[in-house]
Amino acid sequence: MKLLESCWSELLLLDVLFEQMGHTNSQQFVMTTGHVVGIGTLRHLNLGSIADRVHELVQKLRNLSFDANEFICLKFVILLNPDVPGLSSPSQVEQFRSEVSSALLDYCNMSNMDSEFTSDKFGQLLLQLSEIKLISLLLENYLYEQHLAGNTTDSNLLVEILHSCRQ
Repeated sequence: MKLLESCWSELLLLDVLFEQMGHTNSQQFVMTTGHVVGIGTLRHLNLGSIADRVHELVQKLRNLSFDANEFICLKFVILLNPDVPGLSSPSQVEQFRSEVSSALLDYCNMSNMDSEFTSDKFGQLLLQLSEIKLISLLLENYLYEQHLAGNTTDSNLLVEILHSCRQ
């Protein structure tokens, strides 16, 4: 549970990023639920700069031909963080993360032999993790500020998760 609590927003953001891979309209975002949110709505909510960052990240992932196998591996790389405080077996988490990273590297090398990304795709994918972390923190802070301002309901699952992680 500690692993999930430490990265829930990154995992949700990665889901949204992957959902965008099949959509070319840069004026809207399609959520994993299928709900469509227009860029104008996000700008009205003061989320325009975050939306721009998400759009740029989607473009980078498209340029890398980011696929479902890489998506799943990145989710596990994010989740299996041995530096999360309070883990009973961080060395085992590190071992699992290393195995997933090795599988991702092998997959990138195997699936991109005829591509310009052969030696670089793995590294480029891992470089995107810092931007995913930053955007997810910005979104967490926004959600928390909205909650403090009374603009969300207490029964909202995301708010409940956010509260449990900030205590």
